[in-house]
Amino acid sequence: YLDELVTLLGADNVLAGSAVRYPKISPETVIEAAPDLILDATHTNDPDAALRDEIPSHRVYEDDVTLAFMDVMPQADGHTLVIPKVAAEGILDVPPEALSALALTTQRVARAVKKAFEAPGILIAQLNGRAAGQSVFHIHFHVLPRREGLELRFHARDMADPKLLGEHAARIRAALD
Repeated sequence: YLDELVTLLGADNVLAGSAVRYPKISPETVIEAAPDLILDATHTNDPDAALRDEIPSHRVYEDDVTLAFMDVMPQADGHTLVIPKVAAEGILDVPPEALSALALTTQRVARAVKKAFEAPGILIAQLNGRAAGQSVFHIHFHVLPRREGLELRFHARDMADPKLLGEHAARIRAALD
């Protein structure tokens, strides 16, 4: 998708690293120029963009301290991300109060994902540091429904259909306790 963005928006307007950012372009311009290539907060390397509603996101749950939303490049149907609203790179940096709230929200969302997708198992992942595979330097938990024989898709490779993500988010919201 980076090649397509460079073509659509011009190389001077797109920076590449482990993730993509739009330093000189408003989100509206990106959406208008490339509606099929909209990236969520975890793929712009700026999770706060979802908190500020600067980019489209399919929100599942939100409270004063946390936000859960669909990953736009999911490894499995129902792949949900949970982030704190405070700035923190990893688990060693997040204030204890925010980490507690993040853990509770992750548990609540995991229950809903499990129920919504009738999954016998749930995978919860949280990476810390580049050496561990972290590419978005704002702490976040991945919540993925799992079942035997279901292979995970590659992460950060293929964009999901926004309509499908909206349907998945609605299923998870309906399953929240």
